[in-house]
Amino acid sequence: MEKPSFIKGQPTIEDGPNQIQCYANVIGIRMTNDDVALHFALRRYDESNRATGVAKIYIGLAHAKRLALSLNKSIESFEEMFGEIVADPTSLLSPEKRQQFGLDKEEKNGKKASTD
Repeated sequence: MEKPSFIKGQPTIEDGPNQIQCYANVIGIRMTNDDVALHFALRRYDESNRATGVAKIYIGLAHAKRLALSLNKSIESFEEMFGEIVADPTSLLSPEKRQQFGLDKEEKNGKKASTD
């Protein structure tokens, strides 16, 4: 009896006829003991602090782990070439600019409360 063979490595991905392309700047992540749901959304720039979903992708846990490792490796390579990516660019703003954009007000209202 022949042993099963496994294809190793990343396959070449070709665009499919029904493939969608979209942009998202918000992601929600939910997990079960079987899979991970990645809910991609586009932030609304109004006072509602809401986002509109653009795609929901479900992947298995092993795939999610490989994705996380791959993203970490890609980000590390990018940062080696171009410098650190700032996860929260508002942290680079001066106190005056933070006040101008109402960011200090959010912190006082508890939306970004510190844990000191």
